[in-house]
Amino acid sequence: MPLDQLSVEDLRLLIGQQIALGHTVPLALEILGSDPLASGDCDLGDRLEVTRQLPTDYWDDYPDQLSRLTSAICSQKLLGTPDET
Repeated sequence: MPLDQLSVEDLRLLIGQQIALGHTVPLALEILGSDPLASGDCDLGDRLEVTRQLPTDYWDDYPDQLSRLTSAICSQKLLGTPDET
C-alpha cells in the first residue's frame, strides 16, 4: 500500500509495532501538527500516545521530529481536552 493511502489507524498500528518508523512517524507528525488528538479506531489521541511512547533512541536519531512531537503535545495542553471545555 502506498504511504499516502495509510489511514490514521494504519499509522497507529505500524508505529505501535515500530514498523518503518522513518516513514510512518513523519506522516503521523504531519497529522498531529494540525490535529493533536487524531485517533484511529481506539481512543481520542491514540496516535499521539503511541508516537510519544517510541524508544528514546529513535528520538535521539530524529531530534527534528521530537521537536514536532513536542509542539503537538504543547498545543494540545494549551487547547485542553474536550472534557475540559
